[in-house]
Amino acid sequence: CCRHSPDQLTKTYGLSFVDAETLIPALLIYQILLRATRAKQLIVPKVAMIDGLLQEQLSEMMGVYDTSANRQITQSAVNLAKKYRVDVAHAKRVSQLALRLFDRLQQMHRLEGRYRLLLEVAGLLHEIGTYVSSRRHHKHTLYLIQHSEVFGLTQEELLMVANIARYHRRARPKPSHVEYMALSRNMRMVVNKLTALLRVADALDMGRTQQIDTCQFDILDESLVIHVPTRADLALEKKALKNKSDIFQDIYGLDIRIEQDLQ
Repeated sequence: CCRHSPDQLTKTYGLSFVDAETLIPALLIYQILLRATRAKQLIVPKVAMIDGLLQEQLSEMMGVYDTSANRQITQSAVNLAKKYRVDVAHAKRVSQLALRLFDRLQQMHRLEGRYRLLLEVAGLLHEIGTYVSSRRHHKHTLYLIQHSEVFGLTQEELLMVANIARYHRRARPKPSHVEYMALSRNMRMVVNKLTALLRVADALDMGRTQQIDTCQFDILDESLVIHVPTRADLALEKKALKNKSDIFQDIYGLDIRIEQDLQ
């Protein structure tokens, strides 16, 4: 059938012209999959390739993405974190805190849900560079993410994740940073917004004591107020916030303070 034109396929097999146009590319993809996996059989769903392409295009236009696919992406990131022996509990805590900040500040950053997912993945992977060395591990993190694969992410998205994770500590983005400048101007702006959230989230779990898990975020008098229901000593977290909130203050125009609710 590969020698037939779409018109011939339509007449011979009674296909619609749209299905006939995509039949041969679909068969070639199935053939490649069978050769690559050496599988004995391939179960083909009762949908055409065009259905998937249209669904993907519609999702991008509306900013709505399949949550089941998102779960596969985050699980892929967790598996990568485990491969590099990351403190997964800390990574997940930082990731969730970053997502809560993302949701709370939605009206300020105005980023769509796909970028929320990239922030989540960056939070899960922000310390994989410690596998190479604890010193300068943010740079090792950049390299490892950039040269790894996370299921469901494009190369551009993976580069964004690598940059967000790279800036979770130390220096902020600079024009001299090659990987950062490799992104488009719009993507660099997104990286800056998400980096600011990740740095704050990482600072809040600096002591890795789970003291901040039940915190609440509020915006009052041009400040982001973090209400923490604990009497515990949060000196480490407060110091980390002081050192890592610079990008957040520049981008969102808010100071940050922790208020402990002792009732």
